[in-house]
Amino acid sequence: PGSTTPVTTDPALTLQGSGYSYQFPNEDWKDLTADTPDTSGTIDTIAAPGNSITTARGNILVETSSAYGETDVNNLKDQWKTVLQDSTGGNPVDLEPRTIGGKEAVGVEIKWTNANDFAVHQIAYLVISGDEQYSITGSFSQGDSGFQDTFYSVLDTWAWE
Repeated sequence: PGSTTPVTTDPALTLQGSGYSYQFPNEDWKDLTADTPDTSGTIDTIAAPGNSITTARGNILVETSSAYGETDVNNLKDQWKTVLQDSTGGNPVDLEPRTIGGKEAVGVEIKWTNANDFAVHQIAYLVISGDEQYSITGSFSQGDSGFQDTFYSVLDTWAWE
C-alpha cells in the first residue's frame, strides 16, 4: 500500500542521517546539525533553508533513541507525546497515522509560543526503524502553510537503511 513511485535522489540535496536519508527541497537547505547544541542528547540531524536555525523560516529535526526492543510504534506513542509536551509546554493533538519511507508512523501537531514570544507550529511523527525510534519534527511559524507543505513533501522522499 502507498505510493510505489521511486524517489528521485540528487546526492547534492541528500541529507544522510543515522539509518535514514531524505531529500532537501532545494539548494537553499543546509544540514545545520553541527551548529546546533544537542541539549537533549538525542538530536541526529537538523536542517533548514538558509545558514541559521534561528533565522530560518522553519526546520526539520530528527531525534533518535533506543526503541527498547519495541516494534509497534503505538506502544511508544504516549511516552513520546509526554516528552514533546514537557519540552514545548504545548498540547499534542493526534494526527492521522501515515507511512514514512514505508514504515508506520504516528503523528501529533503542537501549537505553542516559545520564549521569544514566537508562535510555533510543530508537526511531529514517530517511527520505529531497526532498534531505534525516530522522532521527525517540522517546526515553523503558525499560519505558514507553505512550509507545512514542504515538510510533507520531504517526508515523501524518506528512505530507511
